Amino acid sequence: MDRVHSPSLPTDRCEGPNEVEAAGLPRTFPLDDGAGGMDTVPPITSITAPLNDATVSGTSTVNATASDDVAVARVEFWLDGALQSTDLTSPYSWIWDTTVSSDGPHTLETKAFDVAGNQGTSIVVSITVDNSTGDGLDISDWKLVQANSAVTYNLPPGTVIPDNGYVVIGRNATKTEFEAFWGSALPSNAVYINSGGAFPAINGSENYTLYNAAGVEEVDGTTISMASSAGQSIQRRDPCLPANQTSSWNILASSSGSPGSGAGVGCGIGVVINEFSDVLGTGNFVYEFVELHYDR
Repeated sequence: MDRVHSPSLPTDRCEGPNEVEAAGLPRTFPLDDGAGGMDTVPPITSITAPLNDATVSGTSTVNATASDDVAVARVEFWLDGALQSTDLTSPYSWIWDTTVSSDGPHTLETKAFDVAGNQGTSIVVSITVDNSTGDGLDISDWKLVQANSAVTYNLPPGTVIPDNGYVVIGRNATKTEFEAFWGSALPSNAVYINSGGAFPAINGSENYTLYNAAGVEEVDGTTISMASSAGQSIQRRDPCLPANQTSSWNILASSSGSPGSGAGVGCGIGVVINEFSDVLGTGNFVYEFVELHYDR
């Protein structure tokens, strides 16, 4: 039986150009997420209350701000390196029951996250918890710094500000004279100090900053400034509102001074500058005052 032979293919057969290579394949394309590229910018966050070096007790509200170039997804509140609470919406806050924390120093910080998972962390705030019963707070040698007329006043040794009470520093009047001028006796939770002419010295444009005894930790301030013509009583609306914003204060006539009273509800923020008041009239400068309040 004869075999059938298939014709041999020519050894010089050409299949033509490589069409894949000619088309420039494979190709690569950058991904477009619709926002000009991947979001790598972390949020910015900070704690606005309580302030660094504040003393708190009872229930204290921790307030924070957070912002991002796209959107903030959440803000976490951390106490002594441990997560305590998460807030998903602005304004960001956490109610801290300080009675379950030990008396003494603690640290607070916030962490903010955006929708891409980027994290921003606040500056750590140092806080002292003091839940001792009704003893007040010793503010001996704390410093009140006044500008524009530059004066630094050290609170006398043994100065204790009562819980939720006041320390009123008068210019150069006895307590009896001071009370008679302002028309009412100071309450039992108000301590009066006659500076003997040393402080305050209000001539216009004055503002105030409160420091601890070491003089390096800013406790409160700097406040807004009195008018350049003076003649005002400037009163804090609430101790937890920032001292440097006009909206945090009632700006009234000098005759509206209210020493030893008038503090807002508060949030356990600690000692703040609550009021500073000039006095009009010849020789009446001896009755001007600066007032501290202990928001306990």
